[in-house]
Amino acid sequence: MFSLRPVLALLSAALAVLILAADATAATNLTQKAGAIGCVTESPASGQCEDGAGLVQPSALAISPDGKNVYSVDESWGSVATLVRDPADGTLRPIPGTTGCLSITPSVSSGCTEARGLGGASDVAVSPDGKNVYVAAPEDDAVAVLDRDPEDGHLTQSSGEDGCVAPAVAGCDDARAIDEPTSVVVSPDGENVYVGSRGLGGGIAIFERDPETGDLSQDSEPAGCVVNEGGSECTDGRAEMVGLQTLEISPDGQFLYALSPTRDAVTVYEVEVDGSLKPLQGPGGCVVGAAAPGCTLAIGLGEPRALAFSPIGDGEDAYLASERRDAILIFDRNPATGALTQKPGTAGCVSNTGQSDPMQAGTLGQCVNGVAMDGIDSIAVLPDGTALYATAGESDGVVVFERAADGTILQRPGTAGCITETGFEDADLSFTAGACEDGRALLKTDGVVVSEDSKHVYTSARFGGVASFDVVPPPGPEQPAAAPPPAAPAESAACLSARARARKIGHRLRSLARENKRRARKATFVTSEAARDRLNEAADRGRRRARGLRLDLRRAGRTVKQLCV
Repeated sequence: MFSLRPVLALLSAALAVLILAADATAATNLTQKAGAIGCVTESPASGQCEDGAGLVQPSALAISPDGKNVYSVDESWGSVATLVRDPADGTLRPIPGTTGCLSITPSVSSGCTEARGLGGASDVAVSPDGKNVYVAAPEDDAVAVLDRDPEDGHLTQSSGEDGCVAPAVAGCDDARAIDEPTSVVVSPDGENVYVGSRGLGGGIAIFERDPETGDLSQDSEPAGCVVNEGGSECTDGRAEMVGLQTLEISPDGQFLYALSPTRDAVTVYEVEVDGSLKPLQGPGGCVVGAAAPGCTLAIGLGEPRALAFSPIGDGEDAYLASERRDAILIFDRNPATGALTQKPGTAGCVSNTGQSDPMQAGTLGQCVNGVAMDGIDSIAVLPDGTALYATAGESDGVVVFERAADGTILQRPGTAGCITETGFEDADLSFTAGACEDGRALLKTDGVVVSEDSKHVYTSARFGGVASFDVVPPPGPEQPAAAPPPAAPAESAACLSARARARKIGHRLRSLARENKRRARKATFVTSEAARDRLNEAADRGRRRARGLRLDLRRAGRTVKQLCV
């Protein structure tokens, strides 16, 4: 067994010490359900998971307000699956037959019913009254409007135009400012639905929701949408909202937050009485990863993917998933203005390496060091406010944090701090075996939701399925915790240094790969041929640098084997 944390402490006194060498069966407050009920996927290996239709590559989850269902959308087959949840023990079961899944390709997604407006389904939301489910579908430039059965939760779609909204698509109600929609949220009062689009012709589309039917209608005036340059058709938004990926609404319904990975930015909008949006002006209206006029700079912000809030009445805190920086950022949220202010010092950031930017060695110590946080892409806070969970797609797992009364978070020690597909912190580094608990259906995790009773956690994974976990409270006075296992033998300073160097090279290599992908996405927004050429040249340099890093990683691995026998 080994310990990675001592070397990190030597590198920076600001980093918290966390011993990774621990018994694989150590107690944890997150435990995957044993046996096949621990996950649901399409065509699983024998006995590994429950078999469910429409779960080839799940990309997002939503849980119904009554706790009876979990809904999963699948980008690859354009589908949404209904899973029935047992409120007593949190177990998920697929609905038999074709009623448990809707898909645009029912002939491919066996066991599904045909539906419209689900192409590339990327996000799903349930109305607060539990009557409707809405799905954002970027390949169809549409939002599907679905009715939810009050008994088993299965979904149906109206055959009329009210079954979906889209710009100039036959069979759907017309809509504006929808271009590759990737996010959909419903206001806490159920009166409005907001749709975020990443395409050049998109922005935030604002709909009024009929409380009886769930149908969506959009104001024909500028109040019906917000875009970067509104012109005469939409309200003007902030420049930083270009290419937005995710929308989140505050628990009190007073503010909407738009996350734009292409601009490394979060923009803030005040929700008016009629549901329309007003951009928050001044530095409090946007938070960015690189200095920009009129915005607030945040340490560790790079490709924001998800935003979660503390429960109402338990402080005003916000937590941001920063995918490219492998980090979670922690903010104080002003309930009156909606503005986000990053907590000072290392209290404002937890990252995979303790760096606010894994590509910049000089940023070491700006964040608290975390484990298995490569590619953080979704976050959920327990309703009781005691814990935070986040998925890390490049680490193939879920990370576990304790949340303090002041809103700060601390990753649980040892294997209690992470559950991954292999038990490795990093599958590319063999010496990280045993750093996390071993899980199932966690390849490329990308979504996480929690139950209202704070007893269960569910994750989605693009190459795994939907996984189910139990939240186990720490033992009380009547159940004293077991004595900790004996400490692993101390390793030499040379061994520890070699391990740390290998980890950093591995993180740098994956960060470089994501940066190259980011340049490719950015090129789609560039109209200047000269600018595209510069991006392509930068991508070529990145690929050459990646080849060198792969050689460095192999050498570093050999050094670890020599020094850490």
